[in-house]
Amino acid sequence: METNIREFKGNSLLELCTDYVLIDIETTGFSPQYDDIIEIGAIKVKNNEIIDEFQFLINIGHKLNNFISNLTGITDEMLLNGKDIDVVLKKFKDFIGDNILVGHNVNFDINFLYDKSALYINEYLKNDFIDTMRIAKKLLPNLPNYKLSTLSNHFGIDYSNAHRGLEDVKITYEVYNKLKYYEENYYEIKMTEIEKSLKICEAFNNKKVVVKTSLQNLSYKIIKELLLKQNSKTYDIFYSFCDYLIINDSTYEKYINMDKVDIYYGEWLYKAKDLEKNGTLKVISESDFCSLYNIYFPKKVNIKKEKISAKDIIPQTENFDETHPLYNKVCVFTGVLERMERKQAMQIVANLGGICGNSVTSKTNYLILGNNDYCKSIKDGKSSKQKKAEDLKLKGNDIEIIPENTFYEMIEEN
Repeated sequence: METNIREFKGNSLLELCTDYVLIDIETTGFSPQYDDIIEIGAIKVKNNEIIDEFQFLINIGHKLNNFISNLTGITDEMLLNGKDIDVVLKKFKDFIGDNILVGHNVNFDINFLYDKSALYINEYLKNDFIDTMRIAKKLLPNLPNYKLSTLSNHFGIDYSNAHRGLEDVKITYEVYNKLKYYEENYYEIKMTEIEKSLKICEAFNNKKVVVKTSLQNLSYKIIKELLLKQNSKTYDIFYSFCDYLIINDSTYEKYINMDKVDIYYGEWLYKAKDLEKNGTLKVISESDFCSLYNIYFPKKVNIKKEKISAKDIIPQTENFDETHPLYNKVCVFTGVLERMERKQAMQIVANLGGICGNSVTSKTNYLILGNNDYCKSIKDGKSSKQKKAEDLKLKGNDIEIIPENTFYEMIEEN
């Protein structure tokens, strides 16, 4: 069983920078223990400009399976001319130096590079890293998914040469620049979108409004600007004299059901309940606020309903980190897990805001293979779930096939 401890691994950052190295790798599978790196691509960026490139194929000493060849376009003949992995990793270490590393779903790349560097060159990959997928989830909550192809299409970036190390790096570089522009101009961009269909709700004229919790679609600044035009004042501290309390939809659902469950939710919510009963406060959800102002609000999947088909697993909390990679993702398990019962793993997925499924379909985002099923000795005898997942991935579906230990890393590191 592979260990998940990477003691010297860098920190995952959620920020934008001007100097960094953008990386992408191609592999024979999804497990750093069982699979190999077959290509590393990288570009060095200084003051937002590309100043150097890095690209090497790696001779792994055995044949690729058809799935990987079809996915990446890399052939056995190409790898015969590749270099040994220790040579490439030493060159890569020199290339990146101590720069911050950037990539799309980069934790996958970092784990492979960390483990292989420790194994083949006796060095640890300690660089901090930035995941463009996490940034995209934060800035663009309305997208159907956050695949590199989806973001490329959203920003009008050519994706036709994807799934090769250096090409993916260059695509991610363009996506990263678009995300930086979006964040730097977020307020102006969002206000332009809102004002196209905005209708003023007179009920908020001359009111005192408090905004609590992290919102999904709007920022505190945007709400403040909208209400300022109505001679209203906004607060981020909950005062008893406030007329309205705006909270995110997840917290609002908890708020309206808090009298029905034996769970303590926090003093401020009980304060709000008392004030609303006394008629001095009105509590509304973010989606209700958007509806009142005719602002588009993306519909969320009803997580509880989605999980009825998977042994009725429902979340035990309503506070979700919406930037987590499993949030709102359909996860299917196959095989026997080593560290926990499948029901426990499914409950963890639900508690992270994910959706559990029984079988692989076009809606599946992750197929998690028990470690006993993820072994080179059975690769020629794949389960029907894995074969279906591979077929869907080749067709462009938003689905990843990951071993059990990668699942643990995702739930522990985030």
